Order: sequence, then C-alpha cells, then structure tokens
Amino acid sequence: AVVSTQSTGRFLIMALICYGVSTESLINPTKETMNLNSIFEVFWRPYINILGELDLEVLQTKLNVGYCKLAQIYNTSIDCSNAKEDFNCSQDPYCYYNRFLIFIAMAVYMMLVAVMMINLLVAVFSYTYELINPKSAQVW
Repeated sequence: AVVSTQSTGRFLIMALICYGVSTESLINPTKETMNLNSIFEVFWRPYINILGELDLEVLQTKLNVGYCKLAQIYNTSIDCSNAKEDFNCSQDPYCYYNRFLIFIAMAVYMMLVAVMMINLLVAVFSYTYELINPKSAQVW
C-alpha cells in the first residue's frame, strides 16, 4: 500500500506539472521568458483546480489579454488597452481553438485527478487496515 501511495503521489505531481505547463503556455502565447510569476502560475492553477476552483473569469481575462497581444503582433492596428473586456476571441482562430483546448485539458485533468485522489484514499485506508488488523484480536 505504501508503494501504491508513493507511485500515485508521483503520478499526481507529474500530471499537475504537465497540465500547469501546457495551460500556461496556451494562456500566454507571447511570453518568451520564465520568471517567478510564471513558475507560480504553473503550480497554482492546477492546485486550485484540484480543490474545485475553476477561476473561469480570470482565465477568460488572461486569454483575452494574451491573444490580443498575439493578434497585435500580426495586425498593428489592434488596440489592446482594454483587452480584458473588449477583445473578441472568436475572430482569432488561434485563440478560438486554444480556448477550447484549455477547457478540454482542464476537464481531462480534473477527471484524472479525481480518480487519482480516490485511488490515494483507498491506498491509505488499505494501509491503515493492514496495520490495525493484526492487533484486532487483542483489542476485542
């Protein structure tokens, strides 16, 4: 049971990092450098998703700003000063498809994490039962 708990924990951490890096790269397509805030975002979004917080409003705002900056690279006439509310993602095919890709990745990640957490819970209960079972005859 201990081996199962350790391998489940490692797999959960690996899934958290993979989801965090891929989501962060899709949200910020123009970011070229990595700083402490980027590292924080890579771990923070998957962590709060495990706890059930989707934070969709912040995600939509970051998508609008990130893809407005990307669209501005190709079309300099686009004004991104009020991109948080005004940028229409459906006009940009990269933004449109990547937005759905982020939500699909989020759904798969949350289902995977739910199964892994239940597996972890069963492994801990099994380990506890194995520890207590030999002493059960003495207690009764």
